[in-house]
This record gives sequence, C-alpha cells and structure tokens, in this order.
Amino acid sequence: MKRWVGISVVLGLFGALGAACTSTTDAKPYPDLASFCVAKAKEECQIAPTCAVDPTACQTVRSAKCNTEAAAAAAGGTRTYNADNAKDCIDAVHAVYAAGKVLLADLTGAGSMGDKCERVFQGTAEKGKPCTSAFDCVSGRLCAPVQPGVAQLVCADKVAKAAGDFCADPGSVCAAGSYCAQATGMAAQCTAEAQMGQPCNAALPCVETLRCSAGVCVPRQVPGQSCTSNGDCSPTAGFCDTYAGSICTVGLTFATGAADCKGYATAVIPTDGGAADSAPPDASAADTSTSDATTD
Repeated sequence: MKRWVGISVVLGLFGALGAACTSTTDAKPYPDLASFCVAKAKEECQIAPTCAVDPTACQTVRSAKCNTEAAAAAAGGTRTYNADNAKDCIDAVHAVYAAGKVLLADLTGAGSMGDKCERVFQGTAEKGKPCTSAFDCVSGRLCAPVQPGVAQLVCADKVAKAAGDFCADPGSVCAAGSYCAQATGMAAQCTAEAQMGQPCNAALPCVETLRCSAGVCVPRQVPGQSCTSNGDCSPTAGFCDTYAGSICTVGLTFATGAADCKGYATAVIPTDGGAADSAPPDASAADTSTSDATTD
C-alpha cells in the first residue's frame, strides 16, 4: 500500500511540474500593449549612448510613440493588439537597433522590422471588406482599390498580371513597368508607365526608377536632396528623412548631435557641460512604417 502511495505522490509531482512548464512555455512574453511598448522602447533606446541622450527619457518618449501608433492603428476599427506577433517585432527591433542604424530595408518589405511590428496590430477584415492598409486584412491579403481609379479600398487576394493583361479585379498587380489603366469605355488593362520626360500625373505614373515632378517624369533625388516621400528618392538613398529636414538618405543614422537622434529623447545631453538642447519628442512617423502593396 505504501508503495502505491509513493508512486502516486511522485506522479503528482511530475504532473505539477509538467503543468508549470506548460504554463511558462505558453505564456506570452508581452501579453498586453503596455508591456509591448515598454519592451519596444527599451530596444530602440539601445542607441541612447550613441546619441548622448538620457536612456530614461528615451524610453519614455519611445513608449509614448508606440502607444500613439497603436491608437492610430486601431482607429479604423479592424486592428487590435495581437500578443502572438509581439515577440517577432521585439526581436527584430533588438537586432536592428543593436546595429546602430535603421535602413530603408529594415522598414519596408515582407519580413522586415517594419512589417513584423505592423503585424502586432493585425486586422480582422476578410476578403472584400473595407480597409485602409494591408495590415487591416487577414491571411496576408492586399488592400486594393475596388476598381481601378476608385478611392474605395477592400481586402483582396494578390493576382499577378503581365503587361497587357486585364486588371479590373481587386488585387490585380501589374508587372514592373506597367500600371492598371482604365480607358473610357474599355476594360482596365496593364499599360506601360511613363518614361523619362513624358507627361505624368496621379493617374499616369512614371516607371519605378523615376518620379513625377511638375507633370513630367524626372530622375529621383540623390542623397541630400529634398523629398516629400520615399518615392522621391533614388535607390541608393531611398529614405526620405524628415528628422534631417526632409532629405533623401540611406535611413536613420545615429551619432552624438545627429538629427536622427531628435526623436529619441526630449532633451539631448550636452557634451560640453552646457545646458541641454530641447528637441521635439518625434519628428517622423517613418521609422516604423511599411509600404502597402496595392493595385498599380
């Protein structure tokens, strides 16, 4: 009888340990928005010593920015905090900021830091439902015009189209060098984009290597030249840095007194013993954003 009691006790202990291990394994490291924003701010503020900014001030500023972005993401009514996706974002932020700079490739494209962090606020909109960005949609769908040239956007499956193909269905994505054109009285069709020196406008885009300026396709801006969006900049400096006065750069780069440090603290720690210089809490929303794929 005692032997069976002993076995029962041992089995009970193993069961309790197993339950404890399962609970620890299954627990989400960032169960709510508050814990996520604190962790994200801490990782971003790895650059505080490089920027000579106070780490505590940096974390306060970046946590507040995280909460502001979360509110903006939720404003459409379809995106909510998803704790299952939070760790991927935090890990990506850790790796990028440990490198001491944030390049355009870190902010845009599938699998980038920007992409992973946007998916922390994953939408619930199904196919055919209204959206404002691809992150409103489930199953990796696009947020695309319901018809070419129409402002209304809906979630849609991506359908690759070659030049010359019809493209009226939502989710149609024309091949590089072409866009979905709707001619009067005709079906929408993938048509060649405008070339250098040719007329262009919101309805007639230039080829990807050019930009539309004053109604004409011209070269994209080189490093140091002015911009209003990433699309204005050349591939070698494809990031429009608003911290640095809206100029084309490779991304966010950090150093003591650097313009890109402004969004990481309320005050810069002086290196000469003088008074701290005031700096805005944030001067750009581009450092964690991504580009949405929509119908061309």
